[in-house]
Amino acid sequence: MQNAEPIGSKQLKVMYDISYSPATIRGYFKKLGEDGYLVQEHISSGRIPTKIAMQEYWLNHLDLDIDYIDYDLLKELISELQISAFIKYEKDEYLNEIYNIKDKFIVLEFNSFAISIKYHKALYKFLNEMINFNLKDIIHIANEVGANEIKEELVDSVRKNYYDRLNYKEFLRVCVENNLSYSMINSFENGTILSELQKGFYFDLLPSNHMGIVLDTMIDGNESKLLIVGSLNKNYEYLFQRIANGR
Repeated sequence: MQNAEPIGSKQLKVMYDISYSPATIRGYFKKLGEDGYLVQEHISSGRIPTKIAMQEYWLNHLDLDIDYIDYDLLKELISELQISAFIKYEKDEYLNEIYNIKDKFIVLEFNSFAISIKYHKALYKFLNEMINFNLKDIIHIANEVGANEIKEELVDSVRKNYYDRLNYKEFLRVCVENNLSYSMINSFENGTILSELQKGFYFDLLPSNHMGIVLDTMIDGNESKLLIVGSLNKNYEYLFQRIANGR
């Protein structure tokens, strides 16, 4: 993972000053293969960790309790490791005022942004009942009652103002190579995927050789939910050590 190169038992012994002989190390490798943690894809190839081995490794080697992350450093590392990240900034937004513009448009004014939609008398009355409601609750209610125009406008505003994607091209490459569905891609595109996930590891978001990691943290002073996605064999220990240390 550090060098993206195969490593033999002799080299492994020297690099990590292992007391066992190369033959003993190979014996352990054989045992790990029998237990399903290493696999030899071809007769002439070396052994590599299986999906189960990598999942267990990350579950036991990554500390998800990181209080603060520098945005520029995170962006740099995500690009360096050729993985992707999605950030949802957890800001409280409330509906403050509603304006009827000559029975043509309805303007909804929130704490830091506003949207406009076509005027409908019943809709205007309905929205007036949601003054002081939280943005998340309004999106949920709009979805429940089929008020799609409102929902789409609000989701788009959230994406523009409170959602960020790092190295998105890498994510799209994975999507194309694995023929992921439009609905799955769209959930990452508009940020709804982060509304469904809690802090922890996810091994079923993307193809089986990938994983997702969700953290609740502060990014440049903003309370945030961070989703990191990439293949299982990327060096996440390096990533987490760097962002935890801030350098």
